[in-house]
Amino acid sequence: MAGAQDDRAREALEIAGRKLRRGEISRRDFARLTSMLGIVAVAPTALAACGSKATTGGGGTTASAGGGGGGKDSLRFLVGESFWANWHPYNHTAQIGFKIQRNLFDRLVEVQPDMSLKPGLAESWRQIDARTWEFKLREGVTFHEGQELTAEDVKASVQLASGFDGDKKQPLAMAATWGVPHKGEVVDRLTVRLTGEKPFGPLLNTLAITDILSAKDIARGRTTLENRPNGTGAFKLVEDKPNAKTLERFDDYYRGPAKLRTMTWEFIQDSQTRLNALLAGQADVIDRVEPDQLPLIEKSDGASAISVTAPEIQSMWFRMDKDPFGSNAGLRRAFAWSLDRESMAGLVGGKATVGDSHLASGIEFRSAQEPMYSFDPERARAELARAGGPVSFELASSTGFYPKSKEICELAKQNLDEVGFDVKLTLMELAAWIDMLFGKGRPGEVFYGGWGNLTKDPDFALATLLHSPGAWTGAHDRRADALIDAGKTATEPARREQIYGELQTYFWDEYVPSVPVLYSDLSNGLRENVQGYEVYPTAVQEFWPVEIGG
Repeated sequence: MAGAQDDRAREALEIAGRKLRRGEISRRDFARLTSMLGIVAVAPTALAACGSKATTGGGGTTASAGGGGGGKDSLRFLVGESFWANWHPYNHTAQIGFKIQRNLFDRLVEVQPDMSLKPGLAESWRQIDARTWEFKLREGVTFHEGQELTAEDVKASVQLASGFDGDKKQPLAMAATWGVPHKGEVVDRLTVRLTGEKPFGPLLNTLAITDILSAKDIARGRTTLENRPNGTGAFKLVEDKPNAKTLERFDDYYRGPAKLRTMTWEFIQDSQTRLNALLAGQADVIDRVEPDQLPLIEKSDGASAISVTAPEIQSMWFRMDKDPFGSNAGLRRAFAWSLDRESMAGLVGGKATVGDSHLASGIEFRSAQEPMYSFDPERARAELARAGGPVSFELASSTGFYPKSKEICELAKQNLDEVGFDVKLTLMELAAWIDMLFGKGRPGEVFYGGWGNLTKDPDFALATLLHSPGAWTGAHDRRADALIDAGKTATEPARREQIYGELQTYFWDEYVPSVPVLYSDLSNGLRENVQGYEVYPTAVQEFWPVEIGG
């Protein structure tokens, strides 16, 4: 259930923070871990504050506080993730932060529900050379506090977010997503050029998650950005409580005023409490609906559900820097042909689908691979024999974080034992699982876990875990590294498609650094009178077009 998952998320953040402070993991490993788990990764100096927020409120009895939706121009949105991060858009990877920021800020380009990009604050753009892009900004855009948007704001924002400016010893979290620092040049009041230290293929997708800030706010320093959001978005913050954020329509929004006058985002930890509030008409929209709750919503009077397949991949990850699998691709292929992945996806339900590439659903340049791995004991035994099997190994997983992880791993052990592997299944609490990932001696040979994507660009999906040193996977393959590097620095779409096509085929047929199991389900519930609401696969919500009907 989502409530249990939220408890695990808070536990994971606290564990990772302690390990960081004791020097047991690096800042980079801290960010990687929290990204993998899909939870908040804040600046280490803010851990104490975030921890205190995470422990307040969210109980099941609070769902009815404040009454129902609040009228036809007010909306109540119940969320399953607490508001852990402060308001600095570049210094966290909190999913809830990206969700609410979507409505408070704007970006040069905007991602759509189908993962495509459209013009945002930039009316148009062009590539000048391999490292430089020029953007033409919209006329008449203003920040909530009255400043006019100009090229100076974009220059300052991108330089700070990408790591070109700022504290080099403690870079902001967003700099890791960018990967390549970019310098801004003001051509005129509404024209800006961005130049990377090297070519950067994911530029547009990265700009689609980079909120544009006021240059004056940036100049005032980090404290200003942390304490109040001053964006150009459709809504502005008017009330900031630990477990509830109230937003009000920004009447001077460049696309025109939103249809809603106000909306309240409220943290309710327990998924059943959120569901009860929706069914009782006390909430207009709820997120993180569990797959087994979907039939209850669909059978109800006055509510419905929307489900999409998220760009998150849950996989069996090999320790690529240790035996028996790291040096034996044949064993990894035998493993892949041993799993009943269809049944595993069925255990999760909803919109979860079987993985058919090392790139998740919705990722750019993704291509389904053939033949699909299936539960084929005869083929698996043949591969195992050629690879020198059978072998013994440990398969480890946390429990209570990823949906049905225990059941999936139990089925995997059953499949693998039938083929001839000797599997020790270890199901552990989250703290022990994190110790396994980062422990001295790199314990364990295979582990089950997920990797979510903030953008639709394949570089974010591949570079952290499958390029050497491969974070906790220990990936180290010259051909894989060369292809990932080439994809990052190529800027022509046709060339990037060629590179990632070759990479996916290599991963699927030869290298097999992991076995994709499924792409995750993402479901929201809403009252039937809520109109214009869409679920984005990246888990953000945009309320500018939303209205409440009669």
